[in-house]
Amino acid sequence: ELYFLIEHQTKVDYSMAYRIFNYCLEIIRSVVENKKINRIAYKYPRIVPIVIYTGANKWNVKTNFSNTQKTYEGYEKYKINLNYKLIDINKFSKTELLEKDTKLTSMMVFEKCKTKEELKSEIVEMLLRAQSKQRIKWIQQLIQYVFADKLGEDGNKILEILEKGEMSYEIRSCQRHLRRFFL
Repeated sequence: ELYFLIEHQTKVDYSMAYRIFNYCLEIIRSVVENKKINRIAYKYPRIVPIVIYTGANKWNVKTNFSNTQKTYEGYEKYKINLNYKLIDINKFSKTELLEKDTKLTSMMVFEKCKTKEELKSEIVEMLLRAQSKQRIKWIQQLIQYVFADKLGEDGNKILEILEKGEMSYEIRSCQRHLRRFFL
């Protein structure tokens, strides 16, 4: 049993290590309560805590719960050693994120966009880089359901290009039309 605990933060939170510790305990408690287990042989699930930070300020919070506990001489070995992995999008350029070409890195790029023009530009860039119809379909759904208000008429124009049929013939044809209208 392997669990990935993913916490999205837009602000620095100095209680993050404590919160992650509690979330991990709740996952374990839930697993134990929902199974009839042999407590002698049972091994508790492994949890991989990840914090994705998208805020503007520098993340300067401890990533290990043990570093937030008081220290008493002779009792160091009783500290609770629970780390979380911090992914700070501020440490990645948009180019680096685009090169990874995953849904998560794409969303991190969108998170970095501060204006409508930036968002439109990044969406067009992703569509130009897209290598599959599934990827283009995913971006199309984002435009329709997530970014419709922010993109307004530009979003409609992108959708029109994607829906007109250029998309159905070939990815490259769709990309040529996007270049013509937006670059």
